[in-house]
Amino acid sequence: MPRARRVAIISIFAALSLVPFGLAARLVSYAALIPRVAGTVPATMVPVTVTVFGRSADTISARIAFYRPDGTLISSVERSWQGWELAIDCVVVATPARYLVFPFSVLTEKSISRRGNGSLVRQYADDRVPSIYDDPALSSTERATIERVFAIVRTERWIPAVFGTLRHARLSIRDFEPNVEYSLRVSSGGKLSLVR
Repeated sequence: MPRARRVAIISIFAALSLVPFGLAARLVSYAALIPRVAGTVPATMVPVTVTVFGRSADTISARIAFYRPDGTLISSVERSWQGWELAIDCVVVATPARYLVFPFSVLTEKSISRRGNGSLVRQYADDRVPSIYDDPALSSTERATIERVFAIVRTERWIPAVFGTLRHARLSIRDFEPNVEYSLRVSSGGKLSLVR
């Protein structure tokens, strides 16, 4: 292979490898600008619930519901997945006031992809704003910053994993009481859990 072509290929790969680091750095800088997020939502609450209906030998049935900060239902996903154990993969963003949690994908132990396809994001994406954090109490600056953060989170759907990812946290649902609605919570350290 000619030297010029090798240099061009290496330059392209080097440039592409910096894309996610640039995005992650921007995400951190934007998140630092959010002094208060979702003023009416407690810092540990993520307006998302999970209800597992049951499990068979090779499928698990559940509903994942998304709410606005005022409790209004945005949308829900209700279906059966191939597998025995359900997991919700989320992008977690630290801000000075709290962690923002963006549910990203639903996976099972039979899922081919390690991080899913971003299928949950479209459930609460309202134009550029994540509806789960769309609170009237937000200032215009905070709203614009959340839009920027969310735009970066949404890129996870198309950036190849080989180039890196944003911070993900996975919540596995192993033990549950059937037909009970559990609420998604995030601790002060960024750990996810489900509570009744």
